[in-house]
Order: sequence, then structure tokens, then C-alpha cells
Amino acid sequence: MSTRRWIGIFLLVIGAGYLLDALSLWHFGAVARTYWPSLLVLIGLVQLATRSASWPWSLAWIAVGLYLQAQRLDLVGLDLGRLFWPAVAIVAGAWLLAGHRGWPRRAASSLDTVDQVSLFGGSETPVVSQAFQGGSVTAIFGGSTLDLRDARLAPGGAELDLTAVFGRVRLLVPESWKVVTSGVEIFGGWQDKTRTTGFREGEASALRVRCLPVFGSIEIRN
Repeated sequence: MSTRRWIGIFLLVIGAGYLLDALSLWHFGAVARTYWPSLLVLIGLVQLATRSASWPWSLAWIAVGLYLQAQRLDLVGLDLGRLFWPAVAIVAGAWLLAGHRGWPRRAASSLDTVDQVSLFGGSETPVVSQAFQGGSVTAIFGGSTLDLRDARLAPGGAELDLTAVFGRVRLLVPESWKVVTSGVEIFGGWQDKTRTTGFREGEASALRVRCLPVFGSIEIRN
């Protein structure tokens, strides 16, 4: 199942849960307050599975999530929960002061399809495929850049899904590509800033991009 569908299922579950809570049919709010640390564990597991962040960072999410969940269930007596967010602020400040510049750049990919997920992190991935067919790029509370400027489209064109949930997706394409965009904006937006040169009208080969920004942004440019 694609990441786009997982996000849709998650939003449906959250919306349905709070709707049932509002109708006094299910105390979803109490359940969410008790088990929200499990979401941190899930984030770490997804990062490990998709390699969207370094493994020490992923393990840190899992460890913090497990501890906070145990604390919420009264399985541990020591309360370190109040130290969590100050520690996050200190780490983030040190990270910025250390001069971090941009997301890590991955090795060039020659695969004809992509399935890139950035969860609480980010990356920049260049693609050099000579028959690019499309795929999906998802950024959740992070940023992701897909660089297709050295790639070539498959004879029948390509279809690409871009999803940004509280994050940003940036797509770079050659000026010779025809880009056709469509999608749905949910408190977000997308921009197509591409310039097309050398493309003849009527050619079937084009990049069709479906955008889904949810409190996020998507930018397509050369």
C-alpha cells in the first residue's frame, strides 16, 4: 500500500475517532492522551524501514516513545516526561549552531521508479534514470527534494505523487520536460514554476504530477 493511502487512512481514523468522541459514543480523546507516545515508536519504526533518517535518530524516537508510553501506563515510577521537550529544544539549538546546511544528499539513483519517504527528517535524492516512470515522494514533518534534472522520461511519460504533510516537497525537472499538475490542497499549496523548452505539443511523453499538500507546500521548478 502506498504512503499516500496510509496517510489517508490515518486521517480518517483520527477524524472518525474525534467525531465519535464529540457524539459521546467513544472516549477517543482519553485513548489518544494515553497512547500518543506509541506514535513516536511508530515514527522510529517507519524511519528504520524507509531509511528516511539515520538509525541512531530512529532508535532514539523508539526509545523515547517506549519510555513515555510506559510512564503513561504507570509501568515506571521515574517521571522524565517533563524533560523531553526541553531536551528536544537543546538538541535542535545545538544542531542549528553547528552550522547544519540543508538535508543530506543521497547517492544518485538509477531506478526507474521512486518511493521516497521523509519522516521528521529530510533528504535530497538525485535520479539519473534514462527511462523514468514515476513513483511517490512523501514528506511528513520534514523536507524532501527529488532532483530529476539528469533523468529522462520513459517513452509513455511518467506519473508522480507528491505528498507534503506539515512539510515540504521540492521537485526539480529539466526544462525540456512537459509537466502537468493536478491535486487537492488541504490548508497547503503547490506551485509549478517550470519553464518548458524543446517540447512539441501533442507529444505523449510528459510528467504528470499529483499533489497533496496537507498543511504543507510543494514546489516544482527547473
